[in-house]
Amino acid sequence: MDEGAKTIGLTVPYGTDVTALVPTITHTGACVSPNTGAAQNFTNPVTYTVTAGDSSTQAYIVTVTVAPNKAKAITAFDFNGLTPAVTGIVNDGVKTIALTVPYETDVTMLVPSITHSGASVSPNTGVGQDFTNSVIYTVTAADSSTQQYTVTVIVAPNTAKAITAFDFNGLTPAVTGTVDEGAKTIALTVSYGTDVTALVPTITHTGASVSPNTGVAHNFTHPVIYTVKAADNSEQQYIVTVTRAFANNADLSNLSLSSGTLSPAFANTTTSYTTSVGHGVGSITLTPTVADHNATVTVNGTTVPSGHASGAINLNVEANTLTVVVTAQDGTTTKTYTVIVTRAGQVVEVLRQEAPVEELRLQQRNQVRAQVRIQWLL
Repeated sequence: MDEGAKTIGLTVPYGTDVTALVPTITHTGACVSPNTGAAQNFTNPVTYTVTAGDSSTQAYIVTVTVAPNKAKAITAFDFNGLTPAVTGIVNDGVKTIALTVPYETDVTMLVPSITHSGASVSPNTGVGQDFTNSVIYTVTAADSSTQQYTVTVIVAPNTAKAITAFDFNGLTPAVTGTVDEGAKTIALTVSYGTDVTALVPTITHTGASVSPNTGVAHNFTHPVIYTVKAADNSEQQYIVTVTRAFANNADLSNLSLSSGTLSPAFANTTTSYTTSVGHGVGSITLTPTVADHNATVTVNGTTVPSGHASGAINLNVEANTLTVVVTAQDGTTTKTYTVIVTRAGQVVEVLRQEAPVEELRLQQRNQVRAQVRIQWLL
């Protein structure tokens, strides 16, 4: 209150509604108008008049000023330009802001979007900044007071945890696994007869570690689970299945006949044989024995158990071709052995009786006198 200037100045807090303020007035006069306790709009200065007991008056000009806003808080601090956008965590108690950006984000020129309650902020919103180290942001209130916030940007650990290759390089030939990233499975097929109880894999992955580790022997009789751990400690499992290929052995280890002798003597690498039997042998059986117990064998198109005689095969006079076909376990590899069995013909001797006189005379005339031996094959 300035008694000399007859002015009264009041400052109310920022945000106060001055359109209906109720003043409490103390005065020395008989009355005051507007009266104490009466609501008044102080958007503009208001004149109050005090009337004394002698009816003289004195006017006072009352001015209400709303104090400047002293708010200076950062309420949001985001990197909306990143994909996905990154939202900061504002701790107003300790005046810090923390943001975690995706792995491999370039933090040397990040552009923040800042929401604050002050008059200004420095560095300003929308201005690129190097966040390699913490950055101080200062908010200035309307009343010129300031508040600092420390902004720290952390690059998230790598989330990658994929197996990109899984091989058995120690085998000959090396075996390369088929990785199904969608199903998180790995399939490998090793040669028939491979010992799968101590196979050593070579593993390539994008994580921080894998367990069991690359280069460590493992028993793959059953599927094995491999777990890749990322740098952020998240994990991904892969199921590794090793399958032995079917055998491709289509050899015989022996082939015998019920009659006759193979020529040449049996050898699994020799596929063509011959033999001869007498005319009295009207049929023959073959006994094939496969080298691999998983293989199957047929004789003249009929399946025969390995090591067992085939059904009787009728023989014609002269050459008979018998075919033995071995099919390996893989179902595609075959080997054909042939045996040509030659059955002898029947020998018949006929002694011709003495010819009639007329015929003898004819023979004498031709100076031919002989007995004729006729031999034919039935």
